[in-house]
Amino acid sequence: MRTLADVYSKATRYFGVSEKLSSDFGLIIFANAVNNLTTFAANIAIARYLGQEVFGLFSIAVTVAMTTLTVSEFGMNVTMVRLYGLHRADKGRSRAVLICNLYFKIMVLAFLAAVAVALGDIISMYLTKSSEYAWLVGFAILSGGILGFWTYTKALLQAVDRFKQIAHLTMLYAILRVVLLSAVGLSQTFHTPEALLLSVYLLPIAAVCTRAYPTLKAAIALPGVPFSTVIDTLWESLRYSKWVAGSGVSFLLLQQSMTFIAAAFGDLRQVALLNAGLVFTAVFALLNDAVQQMILPKVSAMSIDGLFSYKRKIMKFLPAFAVLSLLVITLLSVLMSVLLGDVYSESLPIFLVTSLGAAATIAFGFLSILVHSIRLPSISLYINLFTLLVFVPLGSILMVKEGLFYMTIWYAISVVVGEAIKVLIINRYARTLQGSNK
Repeated sequence: MRTLADVYSKATRYFGVSEKLSSDFGLIIFANAVNNLTTFAANIAIARYLGQEVFGLFSIAVTVAMTTLTVSEFGMNVTMVRLYGLHRADKGRSRAVLICNLYFKIMVLAFLAAVAVALGDIISMYLTKSSEYAWLVGFAILSGGILGFWTYTKALLQAVDRFKQIAHLTMLYAILRVVLLSAVGLSQTFHTPEALLLSVYLLPIAAVCTRAYPTLKAAIALPGVPFSTVIDTLWESLRYSKWVAGSGVSFLLLQQSMTFIAAAFGDLRQVALLNAGLVFTAVFALLNDAVQQMILPKVSAMSIDGLFSYKRKIMKFLPAFAVLSLLVITLLSVLMSVLLGDVYSESLPIFLVTSLGAAATIAFGFLSILVHSIRLPSISLYINLFTLLVFVPLGSILMVKEGLFYMTIWYAISVVVGEAIKVLIINRYARTLQGSNK
């Protein structure tokens, strides 16, 4: 009788994945699963037991934090992984790649702290119709900067092929979130969106980054790296990352724009209903995050022949991914009804639409990541910007005229079509490059 390990081993051999890579991939999948489960459980507990108003405010704060994170990162982490691999043979230059990104993160955090103080009231008025939550917005903006150090840590470890340490730190992050959120839950005094944001994001991240500090110090410490080399590397990073940043920011704004539209043209109840559905849809980010962490370094250095070999492996995987996605959506639909109850019954159709869109987007994303193989991240930027410009105006009109559900339908259609167009353009460029190499 075959064990699960036998099935997993056979599957990795079928797709041509090495034993070490599959082991690291499995470990990161598990760590991400545990961490995402804590996020999932936290959102369910807040939505179910603290009411739609608190959950709506918490959701807005998380959206601000994630948007701030992506905008402020400017694509530097993806660029760092790529340039570190490119300059690996030159120890001074490769370390300069890591150092300049760290300096960049420090400057970003200082800038975000100033923004939080100066604009907290204004942003609070726009998103919550009140300046009462300026502190919440300020914490959210600051959380984006702190999260930047966490994503930097993961990217650095990814660049130096220390995937197991990424998994261990992710597990620590999950454990700290459970402990802190439990403490907040047991204390009736701290049932506020500000305390919830601190316990789920800001404080655990600060602790994990502190724990990772010795590793980071050892990785970037190289006596004799001239400051001029660091500055030169910073400009090199910025030249490439402007495309990665534009692509990442535009895609995240596309994702988060639903919450911003619901907050601007609806109320906290509608924000809560939307994000209750999106909490379950976020389960699909588990596989996507792990794949991005494992595949990006390989894809960035991939030849044209390797690109087509990778595509063939992905095409073998997609039918299984489709079946698995439908199974997961079915199970999550049942789980959602049980955990959230009738109060969030309107969130179920939102989940079904956005989860189908997320599954299709991830499927196309396995192939659209090849923009880094053909060295044209600008493709992602232009398509994401076009998708954003198409979605937001009509999405806002649908929100006002037809309601939340129709806005989410338009979102799902927009992102799936956008990713499909990326894949078609990448295929065309790849075949052109293949022809020119013959």
